[in-house]
Amino acid sequence: MKFRSLTAFLLAVLMLLGACSNGDVKDKKDTAGAVTTVAEQTTEPEVAEPSTIISKNGYVYESDSCKITSEMLQFMFYYDFYNTYGETSEQYNLNTDLTFTEQLCYAAEKDGITWQEQLTDNITEDIEDAVVYIEHAAKNGYSYTTVDESIETTLDQWESTGNALGLPLDGYIKAYYGTNITEDIARWALQVIFSATEYRDYLNKDFEDSLDDEDYDNYYSENRLKFDIVDIIEYDMYINFNGVINEDRVEDIIACHTEEEFKAKVEENIRYFNSQLNNPKTEEALALTIENSTKTIQSYYTEGGEFSEWAFAEERQVGDTFYLEKNDGMYHIYFLQKTAYPFVKETADFMHMYCSVEANGSAEAAKAKADELYAEWKAGEATKESFEKMAKENNDDPEYLYINALKSYISGEFNTWLFTEDRKVGDTAVVTTDYGGYHVVYYLGEGMPEWKITAKENMLNECTENTMNELLEEGDVLSEIDYDFFDKLPNILPEGARDYKSSDYNTVY
Repeated sequence: MKFRSLTAFLLAVLMLLGACSNGDVKDKKDTAGAVTTVAEQTTEPEVAEPSTIISKNGYVYESDSCKITSEMLQFMFYYDFYNTYGETSEQYNLNTDLTFTEQLCYAAEKDGITWQEQLTDNITEDIEDAVVYIEHAAKNGYSYTTVDESIETTLDQWESTGNALGLPLDGYIKAYYGTNITEDIARWALQVIFSATEYRDYLNKDFEDSLDDEDYDNYYSENRLKFDIVDIIEYDMYINFNGVINEDRVEDIIACHTEEEFKAKVEENIRYFNSQLNNPKTEEALALTIENSTKTIQSYYTEGGEFSEWAFAEERQVGDTFYLEKNDGMYHIYFLQKTAYPFVKETADFMHMYCSVEANGSAEAAKAKADELYAEWKAGEATKESFEKMAKENNDDPEYLYINALKSYISGEFNTWLFTEDRKVGDTAVVTTDYGGYHVVYYLGEGMPEWKITAKENMLNECTENTMNELLEEGDVLSEIDYDFFDKLPNILPEGARDYKSSDYNTVY
């Protein structure tokens, strides 16, 4: 639930089709260990359980247009966590069995803050945005059109997931949002969330519809280092081998300015060093080393990095060479195969009817259900419109429609089918993924390249920020928010949610 950043619910659900990772976060996790605690923490942290921390009848915000109770705030706090970090919390180095107050947050833009501080900052911003949007909508007589449907879709999905877990809907809500949270409280909170989202999107629609190829091209030109990659060959060679400094060998390699010459010189050196070993590699192992040392590597730009500043310089040409002498005892030698160009990741648009193993009891039953739905559709009108109608009514996924679904988010047979070269608009099939369950899928066409998706998201974020600033200038409603409640938020997941690892959120949310 990120109103200022374009983290719409659809994007959160897209992540359910595959794991995603962030290189910077991963690097920090690898060096930091399993859990990082606050350095000043010397005693066991006090655990604020959700069922006791929030007082009843307290209003975080109250007006004729919008009421947010303390219980609703608690619900929104957890909802924000699950949709933003839940399924990837382990990648963020967060142990969900511990309190948020005793762990540092590597997902934060600023260093040294705890997860409790990060999550509190997030929900504070979200509540502020929600209040501003809803009050502005009321002032302008806006009528909501999608909120009720969004609420029912969400609750239906929770009920389905709860059934698979042996929980009724109310039990599911209490397990994941706190024992004091009822279905009514969840509905009220979801109404605030979806109302703010709908009105934000309404205000942004004119801007979004106005975007054309020129806007995307201009954005790319101004931000190309965010999207571009280069193709290189990297060969790493010992600086000191058997007491001999290999500077002359480096000079010989970087003097090669065709790919054929460079690869040949690399192979020559690999074979030389192998011949000097007491136990040289076999020819088969040596061939693999040569192959790995001369293969193409795609590299992104890293600001301030010595290699990146060389590789992405405007004067760079194919065949240029470069080397770095690093503290790892190696020369890192580079050959530029292709100058900077936008890295285009494939995406696709599709509708689907998902039959999950959880909802159907077994993989065999899920397959049978998918085949049954597919046969029913083909026996009817067998049109795009009839598929959409069935997908809305028969789905274990709250979303039946995916636009710009990244290839890297989709696995197994589904991925192979969706991105085959001869795929045509209107193609249909029953497919599965590495995560289980079966999908009756309707192919709508190629999606937008990922760099354009990112550019669009960033431009819309900027538009959203500008819109929010304009709305704030029209009237100060933030002063009516009781910020004291934010200091009383829970600092640990509800006990029911702690029974599931973050990887299980894929099936829960």
